Amino acid sequence: LHSSKHEKKGKSETWVSGIRVHKPPISAVAEVLLGSNLESLDLSHNPTAFGEVSALADALPKSKITSLCLSSCALKWQGASRWARALSGTQLKTLGLERNDIGVQGVCALVMAMPGWRNLTSLNLGRNSLGDTGVSALAGALPFTSMTSLDLSDNNISSCGISILSHELPSLGGLTALDLSGNGLEHRGAFFLSDVLPHTSITNLKLKRPKLGGNGMGVLARALPNTLLAEQAPRLWCFDLGDGAGRM
Repeated sequence: LHSSKHEKKGKSETWVSGIRVHKPPISAVAEVLLGSNLESLDLSHNPTAFGEVSALADALPKSKITSLCLSSCALKWQGASRWARALSGTQLKTLGLERNDIGVQGVCALVMAMPGWRNLTSLNLGRNSLGDTGVSALAGALPFTSMTSLDLSDNNISSCGISILSHELPSLGGLTALDLSGNGLEHRGAFFLSDVLPHTSITNLKLKRPKLGGNGMGVLARALPNTLLAEQAPRLWCFDLGDGAGRM
């Protein structure tokens, strides 16, 4: 379990100190974690992960797991709430919760638990129906984290939510990667982002399917060179708009 190699479509992938489980008996997984050197656990596409949270709750804080993926586990807000409590006090650095439809109630539960996630640096909340209300709740908690990577793609966030998030971005000194793909930025959202980008550490901005419109695209296009010039130390930008993505 400490190291495994997988071949898929001609590509080789090595997982070091990791385990990926498909439809596992969660209690057995919990037993494996205790006393092991496993650092990565992938429970994605396992709806049972919601019903048996308690079996892992005691094991995770005593384990060496630093990366946990719960993608597509049908958590909803109830599951997010239970996992939020279970993960408090763990050594987690990376948490993947994409495609779980946790909604506003779910993200509020995560926000309440975040003070216990001292080591968390990467959070994926893509496709969770957060909306403007959910991202507003999250934005207020982010300055108290050590986040370096945040994925909020496909969450029905409008320019109003982008405005609230943008207000907090300058206070996230460690944040270098932000994914806002598939949200309704529009012209106003693009303006809010372009205004704060020079005052952040973000070097990787993903905006696939951004729904910007011609005006919004122009605002960001003009802002990026200014962002580079505003920093004393030049940054390598990755500005991803999907097909035809450019690098600066």
